[in-house]
Amino acid sequence: MPSEERRQHERQKTWRVEVKVASPEAFRASYLRDVSSGGLFVRSARPLPAGTRVVVQFSVANRTATLPGAVVRVEAGAGFGVRFDTLIPEQQAAIAALIAEHQDR
Repeated sequence: MPSEERRQHERQKTWRVEVKVASPEAFRASYLRDVSSGGLFVRSARPLPAGTRVVVQFSVANRTATLPGAVVRVEAGAGFGVRFDTLIPEQQAAIAALIAEHQDR
């Protein structure tokens, strides 16, 4: 039986988008696999555990976006999914700009 799709937001694949992730235990630099208006997936051979609070930073349109969230999904050896907290309009605009940059690729 196929798994039920529970995503609320459409994902956009990304290419070579560097991301910095800070948690109380670690600071990491890595790359995104995909992004949506509700969260993103960070490539990592050593994923952070589910429930870890994080702050994610990336650059888009010559600006740095800083987004708070939590790790909600872990794929061993592949990375982890982050769901964003409630975002202010400037943060939402940064996500929209990042998605727009990677559409039609």
